[in-house]
Amino acid sequence: MNSKKLHIFLSGSVHKGSGDKRESSFFWSSQDEEVLIENITNAEVIILNPNTISTPKWKFKDRYTSDLEMVIQSDVMIVDARTKKGLGVGAEMMMAHYESIPVYSLATPGSYYRNEILNNDSERIEWRHPFVFGLSDKIHDSISDIAN
Repeated sequence: MNSKKLHIFLSGSVHKGSGDKRESSFFWSSQDEEVLIENITNAEVIILNPNTISTPKWKFKDRYTSDLEMVIQSDVMIVDARTKKGLGVGAEMMMAHYESIPVYSLATPGSYYRNEILNNDSERIEWRHPFVFGLSDKIHDSISDIAN
């Protein structure tokens, strides 16, 4: 067992109960977590995932507090930017940035936050969402890329 611990905060969509009809691709999966745990071998990986905490929707203050406490406890943040996210993800990214916690974003090419656009010369260029770009220490193509 490794004596060093690496606390990883997984920033992304939070499941909003039985009325939330979004596809599973909007959320971190147990397979995503396994890739991190199995491929990061220089430390014991501790996942901080807000989706593992069951907070009733009406306890919004508790949700806010617990999410930001997890951000501050983390050594690194990984942002799920594969699909469109809400206000909380941006706030978590800003908090991590403010606290000097490295932020790695998972934004696959062609995703909502990273795609191709035409510049003024009609050349195709890779576009990244300005705040994902500005608040990320690095933008990655895959979870495996982040783990390595």
